[in-house]
Amino acid sequence: NLERDLRLALERDELKVYYQPQVCSTTDRILGLEALVRWQHPERGLLYPRDFLPLAEETRLIGLVSERVLDQACQDVGKWIRAGHPDLRLAVNLSPAQVEHPRFVETLMQRVDAHRFPARNLEIEITENVIMSDLEQISQKLRELATLGVRIAIDDFGTGYSSLNYLHRLPIHTLKVDQSFVKA
Repeated sequence: NLERDLRLALERDELKVYYQPQVCSTTDRILGLEALVRWQHPERGLLYPRDFLPLAEETRLIGLVSERVLDQACQDVGKWIRAGHPDLRLAVNLSPAQVEHPRFVETLMQRVDAHRFPARNLEIEITENVIMSDLEQISQKLRELATLGVRIAIDDFGTGYSSLNYLHRLPIHTLKVDQSFVKA
């Protein structure tokens, strides 16, 4: 039932993008926004990613979900950039299936260009497990993106391979350490 509902959600535009500000701790200035997806289910109410993203991955709908989020976020944040916030950064999470796709870089840049979104304002977030699945191949894709101005963030660092050793081989701009390392 949930799979059927998710397919309908994509048709009915029930997936919504929310923005979490990324704030500089010393100046309190907003540096960027992370795009977060929520599903406004007609019967169950607001669903969080943990409630439907595993299903989206399993059913291979994750690409469509991610495309919707990227499109909406590029539209919204692009307007804010053009309205006088030229340094505002947009962070988006990408699924392993997207990053591992052979045409990943080309497809991503086509979507970004279609929205006239400046590549220098985009930061993609991937998990370290994606990188370790094929270090050489993924490294090449990340270098291509970095050359185009896209920033690269490793999300939830420390939950997988957890080695600082491979990071020097990658064009990593942001390292988001898993909360288990900083909880008191």
